[in-house]
Amino acid sequence: MKKVNKFAVLGLILIGIFLVWKMNNQPKLEFEQLPNQVNISKESTNRPVFISIPNKQVSLTVTDSKIINNKWETSQTGASHLSVSANPGTPGNIVIFGHNKQALFGKIRQLKLGDSIYLTDNNGKKYGYNVVEILTVRPSQIEVLNKTDYEVLTLYTCSGFADSLRFIVKAYPLKEV
Repeated sequence: MKKVNKFAVLGLILIGIFLVWKMNNQPKLEFEQLPNQVNISKESTNRPVFISIPNKQVSLTVTDSKIINNKWETSQTGASHLSVSANPGTPGNIVIFGHNKQALFGKIRQLKLGDSIYLTDNNGKKYGYNVVEILTVRPSQIEVLNKTDYEVLTLYTCSGFADSLRFIVKAYPLKEV
């Protein structure tokens, strides 16, 4: 019978404990700094309330979320719209984020250039977007969330070992929905 290496067994146990801990603890879906956004009146009638990505079977409610004490409010059941970012149909960066879970934003990592994303506002109007850029950034690279002079939809979730990176999808408006 082979002799069992106690250090190998201990290592496997520690890895198992880490994986169980990781699965049971929500990642912090945040960047190291705050993005350069403008305060937009939430009296606006075109706040996003639903996101759909048909070819990835993503259909989620969207709630407005704030940054409080440098921590991003994140929905546990849907997607979150950064409340100080733009709204659909207006110039600016529309920032929508969600946890990297299969039932939430985990599937956005399968998006390809040209794929369609749809937002529905609080009046039921639908807005379509085409994916134009997909990238992975460090939490310090917040420029992807900064305000813009043109309408762009930015989706993001965590990525990398122990959620050490951010997965970003940029999409421009479709001509017709």
